[in-house]
Amino acid sequence: MGSTQGFTGLGTVSIEGIKLDMFQMDELQLCPSVFQNMLNLKYICFYDSKIEKGYRNPKFLIEQVDSISLPNKLRYLCWDYFPLKTLSSFNPKNLVMLILRSGNMEQLWNENDHMNLVNLREIDVSNCKKLRKIPNLSRALNLELLDCSYCESLFELPCLNHLASRDEDKLRLEGCYSLKKFPQVPSHFCYLDLRETEIQEVPDAIKYLHKLERLLLSKSKVEKVSINISKLELLSELNLSECPMVEFPKIPRSLTWLDLSGTGIEEAALSLDSLSNLQYLNMSGSSIQKLMCNITLFGSREFPTVDLPTPSLRSKILNHMRMDRCESLKLLSELPPYMQNLNVQCCTSLEKVSFADQDLYQFDSLGDDLFGMLFCNCINLNQESIDNIEENAMLKIGSLAKKWAARYDWKYQREDFPRLICCFPGNKISADKFKCQRMNSSLSLKIAPNRGSGSRFLVFAICLVADLTHCHRFKYLNCICEYHLTAAGGGDSKSYIGKISFFDCSEPNKYKGDHVFILSSNDMVEEDKNYEEASFKFYIIDNDDEVNEEEDYNKVERCGVHVFYVDATEKRVAGNKRSFSHDGEEGDGGLKRLK
Repeated sequence: MGSTQGFTGLGTVSIEGIKLDMFQMDELQLCPSVFQNMLNLKYICFYDSKIEKGYRNPKFLIEQVDSISLPNKLRYLCWDYFPLKTLSSFNPKNLVMLILRSGNMEQLWNENDHMNLVNLREIDVSNCKKLRKIPNLSRALNLELLDCSYCESLFELPCLNHLASRDEDKLRLEGCYSLKKFPQVPSHFCYLDLRETEIQEVPDAIKYLHKLERLLLSKSKVEKVSINISKLELLSELNLSECPMVEFPKIPRSLTWLDLSGTGIEEAALSLDSLSNLQYLNMSGSSIQKLMCNITLFGSREFPTVDLPTPSLRSKILNHMRMDRCESLKLLSELPPYMQNLNVQCCTSLEKVSFADQDLYQFDSLGDDLFGMLFCNCINLNQESIDNIEENAMLKIGSLAKKWAARYDWKYQREDFPRLICCFPGNKISADKFKCQRMNSSLSLKIAPNRGSGSRFLVFAICLVADLTHCHRFKYLNCICEYHLTAAGGGDSKSYIGKISFFDCSEPNKYKGDHVFILSSNDMVEEDKNYEEASFKFYIIDNDDEVNEEEDYNKVERCGVHVFYVDATEKRVAGNKRSFSHDGEEGDGGLKRLK
């Protein structure tokens, strides 16, 4: 780089715009009168093309003065690392865009300057670490965007009820670590990002933001959420993760996404009323001890007053739940039975798990997703809870079997195969649910004769016991299933290698001893060609490993297989209420209610 150059202000009235990328230039010394003769200057853009990547490299140096003369015709002012403390000497009556990212200002202008801001549409003062307050903007009647993100010293905002924009992300206050008061914003706002602020309370006035759809307050200081938030009929996302709150908020029926991870909440009872649309709940790493989903119809105190959704609508309730790393969690009660993803890993105090009556729900998945039930390292689960988890896994596989058979001819990439993965600590395979089981990693079983008049499909559910003590890459593991189907009377036989990938599953840092896996996938569906016997060999390997029988750090210690038989009519209908018994024969009743 060369030595510091001078820019003294010999510009003429013919200059209307200046644009410089500071990343590509040497340091430049400016004098305060640099723009004095540029009477028609309308456009200034001194920007750093690398500023978004975290570089900080101001190049304009200026004499020790408090202000600089800017032309009154200026409509666009972009000056990254703006070196002065204020803009008070400038009349912004024609200004449309003001962008001063990572500037040195302590204030934009004085309150008593009475600036004419009628043309101003955007203000971006993001990352101005010394900026303490935003002046009165009531005259900025056309203001659409105000970006104050990561202004660490900003503690005061004016009333912003007049902001014109109706679009998302037009008020940015995340990272304003000194901001303690919930901002006054227009009632038509649909999005508020207040992450990493000092805001301590969601006030009663939240009820006036009747258009609000998304409210983000993660890593703020919120301890209390007004009950009035339940009156917001359009609110769909609420993020309060890592806030010091201790009470579960009263949530509106419209809410679909709720993040309370890392909070101090110890107990939650989710009613049918509040759960009517909730699909995602994250309480990972929180202080939760008991979570109860009070959604059973009969005997409910809410029954006379609540509009109860039909089974098909109830199937949408709470599809995804993250409770991992909740070390104080002891009870999960009446969980929806067809939940797609349930992550309860490393809840070392968890003892009791139960699911709601399946008859109150309708299985509504298309069957083309990952279903997860992860209880890894939940070392204190009692036997009744383990039975409930196994029962629920088999209920889901039985329902998925019909969906997968209906899509037997569909083509999937191997890593995208729809699948179910259930994992919990233990070294026993249920004799009730997997009547065919053996020690080690291989077994053979008889296929029940097809006594029906039509064709059918075979859907295999497998159960494995493996020691994961030395496993540190759970999400990169694969279960490889080599199986051979032998047809009766010398008919065609078939050999196949199926694969169930654990990819997309989150993982703990370390596993504690033996774990039981209940697994199935679209890759484990076969059209029955009068088969009479099936033999299996199982491996659990790293994603990059070849199958190696000598490798034993993920050794399969015990295995079991259950066969679901799906009539070909299920392939056409794929959704009627047919059920399956544990011995693989079609049954007349559903699986028993989970305790």
